[in-house]
Amino acid sequence: LLNNTSNNNIFRNNIANNHYGIYLLFSSYNSISENNVTTNKGHGIHVESSSYNFIHQNEIAENKGHGVHLWDNSLYNIISENNVTTNNLNGIDLGHPRIYASTYNNVSLNNVAKNNGTGVVLYHSSENIVSENNITANQGHGVHTDWATNNKISGNNVTLDCQGYIIDGDGNADYGIYVNRSTQTDTNLTIRNCGVRNWNTAGIYLHFANNNNLEYLNASSNFKGIWIYAGLNNIIANSSARDNEIGIYLQYSSN
Repeated sequence: LLNNTSNNNIFRNNIANNHYGIYLLFSSYNSISENNVTTNKGHGIHVESSSYNFIHQNEIAENKGHGVHLWDNSLYNIISENNVTTNNLNGIDLGHPRIYASTYNNVSLNNVAKNNGTGVVLYHSSENIVSENNITANQGHGVHTDWATNNKISGNNVTLDCQGYIIDGDGNADYGIYVNRSTQTDTNLTIRNCGVRNWNTAGIYLHFANNNNLEYLNASSNFKGIWIYAGLNNIIANSSARDNEIGIYLQYSSN
């Protein structure tokens, strides 16, 4: 437990069979790297009311709780290049239903796989970046957002399941879900169960993104409901596009 401490470096340790593996409370500017955090009874790494920490290149596996858990106003933390696998709950979890959650964090370049819950969860957590992670073979969803706004989710091999929640632009922003690549890329995304409405440019926009599944979507009151630009082998199925200027717009797209 680090309580109200800063500028510590925790690295190359074996941390196993505790209740919590590593617990940060009111502690900032710490580095946690190259540790094996496994088989703990609670969360592998728990960050509470703590900011500006660097969690990097750890093996986080087989913990009974979440692999990495951020909550209660934990800000500007970086979680990168960790191997987060086979944990009993979610791989990386930002937020909690009963208290103020976490914002302005960066979750990138992690391998999040084979967890019994969801890969990455954003709950009541906003303004976070989730990018270029490999999120596969989790029992729940790949990425799950709930009461979370203005998060940037990008990368390949990701499932975004909104579970019926609506992403509302209020007529003041350009895109609800935005996937952009500079060249043709097999992004292999699944986007499902999302409502997108009141976006000035498009509810959902894919640019140079190939081999994606878009399903069970409701795009309404946008300029374009779903817009795919120069995309190949994408599937749009079991979806509704209503009250848009253009419902589904394929531009330089085929197959």
